Amino acid sequence: MNTIPKHILNVPLEHGEISVVLADNAEEMLCHSAKFATDCSNLGVGVMLVNCGLSERRFNEHTEHIKKYPDVDYLPKKQKPRLIAYNSTEGDLIGDSGTIEAMFIQAKVSVVVIMGWEWTSSTYARKERLLYFMRKLARQGNAVVVYSQARTNPTAGKPDRG
Repeated sequence: MNTIPKHILNVPLEHGEISVVLADNAEEMLCHSAKFATDCSNLGVGVMLVNCGLSERRFNEHTEHIKKYPDVDYLPKKQKPRLIAYNSTEGDLIGDSGTIEAMFIQAKVSVVVIMGWEWTSSTYARKERLLYFMRKLARQGNAVVVYSQARTNPTAGKPDRG
């Protein structure tokens, strides 16, 4: 893999780490995450942008330049990193973990961008399982970037379950 900058659009990007981006509104979050994913892809990195909370219509309007795949069966069998988008079921991103892992392998993804943290899990138990899944992805050497509107008071190096 090519060496990539440590920051893209002012977002820290480090493989093996999880970065959180707080946004003031959904429109800003969507625009920035789509641009971030595109800029990473332009550097030769495989990126998966996951929509967790916005309507498919609104998400597709801002990401029309990104291929959408409902499942790995639809991925062309090319051996190069891809920029792909995926619409997750609201409240059940952990239920899509198998599909996400398969797309990591098939599309040579090494950066996952989760857009809409507040809509990823409908229960506390799902959110806890999702946190462990994200840690697993990071431990495998991937970068995880989470976009959220949730206002919390994060402290660097400490878990923030908000």
